[in-house]
Amino acid sequence: MNIGAVMMPSYSHLAADIQSLPPNSLYYSPYVYSYLNPHSLALLPDPSTPIFGFQPPTIQNHLHSIQQQQILAFQQQHQIHQQQQLQQLSRPISPFQPDNAVNTQLLLNGNSYQLQFTPQLPLQNPQHLMVPNNQYPRREWTNTFDGLLLMAHQKYNTHDYNSALSILQDLYSLNRTHLPTLLLLGCTCYSLNLYQLSIIYNNLILSLDSNFAEAYSNLGTTYRAFAHAESNPSAAPQPSTISKIQQQEILQRLKAQTTLPDVVLSLHPTLYAPTSSGDAPTSIDLAERFYKIAISIRPKYWDATINLAGLLTSQSRYHEALEVYTSLEQLFNVSYPTPLPASDIDFVKLAIYVEQADQSNATKRRDLVYSKANLMYALGDVQNAKREYLKSLVVAKIDVLRIYAGISVEYPSIDGDETVSGMLVTVAKMYQDEGNPVALMFYFAAVTVKATPNACNNLGIMLAQTNVDQAVKWYRVGLALDAHHVHLYTNLGSALKDQGNVAGAVDCYQKAIGLQPNFWIALANLANLYKDLGRVEEAIGLYRRALNAKPEFIEAFCNLVNSLLFVCDWEKRDENLVRVQEIVRAQLSKGKIPTVLPFHTFTYSSLSAMMVREISRRNAERVTQIVEGSPWFPGFPKRALRVFHESLVDTKKDRVEINQNMLLRSLQYPYPYQPPPIGPKIRLGYVSSDFVNHPLAHLMQSVFGFHNRSKFTVFCYSLSTSDNSPFRQKIESEADVFIQVHNWSVQQIVERILVDKIHVLVNLNGYTKGARNEIFAARPAPIQMAFMGFAGTMGAGEVYDPGQCGGEAQSLRRRWSEDDGFDEWLKDSVRSSGGIVGSRVAEFDGLRSRWIDFMVVDEIACPRKLVCGEPLTPEIEAEDEETEVRGKVSVEDDRNRIYTERLMFMPHSFFVNDHRQGFREEEDPVIDSIVLNAAGLDTFEHSAIGSAVVSGENSDAEKMFSEMMLEDDDGENDLTESERNRWRKEEIKRLKMRQEVFPWLREDTVIYANFNQLYKIDPEIFKTWMKIIKRVPNSILWLLRFPPAGEHHLKKKAIELVGEEVASRLVFTDVAPKHIHIHRGRIADVFLDTPECNAHTTAADILWSGTPILTYPKYDFKMCSRVAASIAYATGNWSEKQMRRFKFLRGEVCRDDKVDSSGGGAGGGNGGTVVLSGVVSTNQVPLSPHLKVNSGIQKSTKRTQKKIRRQITTVRREDDVDDGFELDEPEDGYQRRRKYGLEKSEYGEYLEKSSSSGSNEVSSGESEPVKKEADEKVENVEEWEPRGLNLKLDRLKDRSLLGHHMVVNSYDEYEEHAVKFGLSMKWQWKEIGSWNEGYRGRKKSSEKPLPVLPDVDTLSLTSNLTNTTAVAFNGVEGLNPQLFSFNQLPELFTNTPIVAQPSYPPTFFPRDGTKPTHIFAPQGLLIKLRRRLFITRDEIPIFDTYKWVCKLEKGMERAYQEWSLKWMRQKQMNEAEFRAVQVAGSVESLRQSFLERVKERKSGEEVRRNDNVNTRCVWIE
Repeated sequence: MNIGAVMMPSYSHLAADIQSLPPNSLYYSPYVYSYLNPHSLALLPDPSTPIFGFQPPTIQNHLHSIQQQQILAFQQQHQIHQQQQLQQLSRPISPFQPDNAVNTQLLLNGNSYQLQFTPQLPLQNPQHLMVPNNQYPRREWTNTFDGLLLMAHQKYNTHDYNSALSILQDLYSLNRTHLPTLLLLGCTCYSLNLYQLSIIYNNLILSLDSNFAEAYSNLGTTYRAFAHAESNPSAAPQPSTISKIQQQEILQRLKAQTTLPDVVLSLHPTLYAPTSSGDAPTSIDLAERFYKIAISIRPKYWDATINLAGLLTSQSRYHEALEVYTSLEQLFNVSYPTPLPASDIDFVKLAIYVEQADQSNATKRRDLVYSKANLMYALGDVQNAKREYLKSLVVAKIDVLRIYAGISVEYPSIDGDETVSGMLVTVAKMYQDEGNPVALMFYFAAVTVKATPNACNNLGIMLAQTNVDQAVKWYRVGLALDAHHVHLYTNLGSALKDQGNVAGAVDCYQKAIGLQPNFWIALANLANLYKDLGRVEEAIGLYRRALNAKPEFIEAFCNLVNSLLFVCDWEKRDENLVRVQEIVRAQLSKGKIPTVLPFHTFTYSSLSAMMVREISRRNAERVTQIVEGSPWFPGFPKRALRVFHESLVDTKKDRVEINQNMLLRSLQYPYPYQPPPIGPKIRLGYVSSDFVNHPLAHLMQSVFGFHNRSKFTVFCYSLSTSDNSPFRQKIESEADVFIQVHNWSVQQIVERILVDKIHVLVNLNGYTKGARNEIFAARPAPIQMAFMGFAGTMGAGEVYDPGQCGGEAQSLRRRWSEDDGFDEWLKDSVRSSGGIVGSRVAEFDGLRSRWIDFMVVDEIACPRKLVCGEPLTPEIEAEDEETEVRGKVSVEDDRNRIYTERLMFMPHSFFVNDHRQGFREEEDPVIDSIVLNAAGLDTFEHSAIGSAVVSGENSDAEKMFSEMMLEDDDGENDLTESERNRWRKEEIKRLKMRQEVFPWLREDTVIYANFNQLYKIDPEIFKTWMKIIKRVPNSILWLLRFPPAGEHHLKKKAIELVGEEVASRLVFTDVAPKHIHIHRGRIADVFLDTPECNAHTTAADILWSGTPILTYPKYDFKMCSRVAASIAYATGNWSEKQMRRFKFLRGEVCRDDKVDSSGGGAGGGNGGTVVLSGVVSTNQVPLSPHLKVNSGIQKSTKRTQKKIRRQITTVRREDDVDDGFELDEPEDGYQRRRKYGLEKSEYGEYLEKSSSSGSNEVSSGESEPVKKEADEKVENVEEWEPRGLNLKLDRLKDRSLLGHHMVVNSYDEYEEHAVKFGLSMKWQWKEIGSWNEGYRGRKKSSEKPLPVLPDVDTLSLTSNLTNTTAVAFNGVEGLNPQLFSFNQLPELFTNTPIVAQPSYPPTFFPRDGTKPTHIFAPQGLLIKLRRRLFITRDEIPIFDTYKWVCKLEKGMERAYQEWSLKWMRQKQMNEAEFRAVQVAGSVESLRQSFLERVKERKSGEEVRRNDNVNTRCVWIE
């Protein structure tokens, strides 16, 4: 598994619902009756009886020349869907149902018809049925005429319009004044797109009856359709199948009667009047006027009113349309009192009462209210729109109260009614947008009435939050109803992704995109999935496609920004981050949940402290709302006195009726479930999805088994399936109870935790992939903690932050106290009866919103001053510094504070890891043999003195052995024999592994490294890194292809910053498996951390390998940027000997270093006194000097051999060549030292060159400015005492902490620290067995000289050596002479890796199969730090898992004891309130005193917070 690969959470997929679509579109859009086919209703016996009918859109008048007017189609995408539904609703049903029907074939005008009716008279020649003009039809042929008209209706209703028209023409020829026939003729012609004929027939009606409202309404509809066809030619209806010849014949026959009757024009003189702009009226204008005439004739004319409102809506004249609906509604015998109830449930109760008054027009009223609600919603009046929707459901006989109660109801009377189902979906969607889980019950009701694809889609979206398996089933039901539904395919893909079916998810997303290539939600979700799979570049392309399709798609933009950061594409980084900040600010001000995920705030530098906190807090609020709206959740109980108060407000009876169920539940206030009994053992539960091969399991695998079983019982609840990894198996075996709950619902998990009686429940996920925070929001345990999973606040708690929590209207988000005068009254009433009442625990009042009580941290990772509600002193406020992204903290409120939880401070670091137990490296027998036999011994441990030293049992032996060791100025003499043995093995392992990974690299190269995911790198730190490797020429920067797509961008950026030569030293390798990654960390010399978001697990990995880190905790309010500092300061201390050495080098201790007459002293010349005042550093020269061996010298002096063994690089004067060494260093460095009179001592620092007389003064030939410049350079080089973290903590005052060398306070300090680390490294040959007792003894007895060893330049410059060049190795007794062949060395300094590698790297001597005796290894301050980290890693706090668990247990025990005492007090308070309410419910005087006390309390100042708290933090010693 790749390191840290799953620590970054998956993007949350976007639900394909209406959230990203405009109002009144898709399935939830309101029906505005904007595109209907006209229908006539059933035949009535009396032609003068008014006829009603639904009528369609309108069109232009063919008699007038009109300018085209643009029509804004309000529901253009769904007109066909609306048309089908409304046809079903409005289709007329004839009351005539003939019995004994027979099939009879009639021949009328040569056309055949199938007629079903019961004839009363034998059919005669149609001519016999002719009626003279102006003569009422005779009785004998009425039934036959009616039968033909019924047949025409049947043909019309079956869409056989041609046949219906033929029948109606014959009937018209029989009776030209029969209004029902003329009305149906007009509708039939309309359906055949014969708009001119439709207008003619309606005009004929008006010539017979100028007040015939239906004719006016149908004229309006026809003119509207005419206009629509002319303004949208491509969408015009298909022409009629009636031939043009037939049309012309009909028109000629009726031409004389086509004009509008004069009587109509006299009644409505403004019908053809010009518009307000002076233009002739268009068809749309005429349609509107005809509708209004129809309504003026009959104010309750439903069809005309609905169609007029639809016309106005199509022109976006929403307010006018709403007035039309309101005017019609006022004509119904229904009225609502004002003001309306505040809660939706109370409003529904009122609606049920009011709507019972008039049930005569229930269907029409339902549609009217529904249409009115849709217009309100389109106008943005969401709250009133919701009320109208609820009203429409009440009218439709939906038991809304049972829906609120979570009780399923069947509705057989409206089964299959798609309109009602759509109403329920609309209300459900509104609740869903509010985050109210009651939406789920409305969706269930919708699919109960009629399962539509859209209802199934949104129901699946709701279920996916808690039960993804059920969501998948409903998505599939929806696809069975509509196999081309892109939303269902998209959401099914997201659900399959959550189930782990990645291939199925990709297939669904691709099907959705195939159906609709620009469907932005499917594009964004597929991009999210590709990013999780590491296909980041493909994801970026999909995000761009989604944004091209929908530029305002905020979710896609934010994810695109994050993906670009993931691959270090910084081209528009600053611009994008500014826009992200603006998006977050706007969403917070509107009370919305920000699009930016809490995890992504880690790397968004533009977000302020308040934004970071509020993003987490809004997500926590959403989790709480989901749980509280779930039907299975019992809810949080209220205090008994609050129940009593609400009962008093709701009733005026003499005896108060109190809800006994609520009163009984008040005994467990504030917990929704009865807390487990207090016992001697704490039942501890861990909840996580990462009990698999995951970084968290790597870090914590032994924690669960280390718990003290006499005090704790450990339960683990796994939210993921088993991967059968060793980590999973270890956790399963060491937990007392391990339960796999990955496929359980939240309800089932909560109920299991309740059964297990958990006291302390730990959240190990936070806001990362796989989290199910709803478990914690349900409060199944009295104490709930979070740590390790998410490096930031969960936001699940209260804040008091005026003006920054959602706008001015919500300046005070919540109170910190429930005290409304209840407590004073309770004390008075109980005291008067002689009882005793305890004090209320104010901390419990905020429990409803606080589902994380404690977060385990340390004071470096999370400063105390940033805890919300923490009492602070004015001094802290005064000392706090305001930054660009965080204002000053305030002692009065929570502005600029972050943590809503109580903080539990661990003594060293909150970060735990199990590397000591889980990632020990196996011993290498070859290396063991090299180390133990370097001086010719087979096994050192088996020697008499060696076994005593290694075992530590014989202090005399160790003392004797220490006296025999060579003097070692690099600090190895501070080590025990066992530690020296381990360290030399580590050095050899490091050199071998380094050669394996970088076979082309020079031995004296400084390797800076960073193994974080690339998204943590920001331009500022990358620029700093480039400056570092530029200043340290013999250095490289080693990064990982994490992901590979980032390599190109970083290399390009490096060239821009420092040019190609330096940029070529930026090296990338692939990510290694975990066990290899941890151990190959030893190759790096320094790990350069990322300040924006630190290395977390990776920092522990690196320190375990012994490599020092360098980190900068950039933000005090971002825990993610301080984790590495926390880890670094848990690495222990320098030894006392090493601290004395540092004091000496800093000049705190002085000594006289006498120089012998031969000039071999540190100061050179003829002697003198030298004051050493600096740590080893080479800031004045870019490259460390190398030693060259003079070929003419076969023997080194004793002093030179001693210096080699001490690993000291000695710089000699040009005239000092006695010991056979000469300086080979860059010219500029050498000239600088000659110019400023600097000379390097044996300790590596540069000092003023002494004069011939032995004084340290600059020669008289040098000018004063030169001397001053030299002094400044000396000061800059020598005085380097690390400051450490700038944080006022007592434990940081200890100057021996290793962390001081690894933590800095600025980018500049970061750069200087890294450069000095690199330049402090010096490479020398080192004898592997220099401390070995056998080697020491033989060295004393041998008179043979030590071998002359090759230097690094000799090893490097192989091209200058001949094939016969060899070095004799005769220096060690007991070994045969060997030849070292230089022509076998690879070219070590090219960038092309070699294929063939030697048996030993060139850093070992000899290399031809014999066990080496020397290694070419670095020394200096950085190596001292590395050695200290490696040698002490088994003892330092960061790797001592058992002690960490013991500290954690202390904190948990303290929290449990504190809670136990508080809960006992609260229980007493609950019982006292319960008894007081029972008495006061029947005593008038007590009720009155209660109300007075509450009124008095509310008139005072508002309670802001509980200030009677010493601290909200807990320190673990």
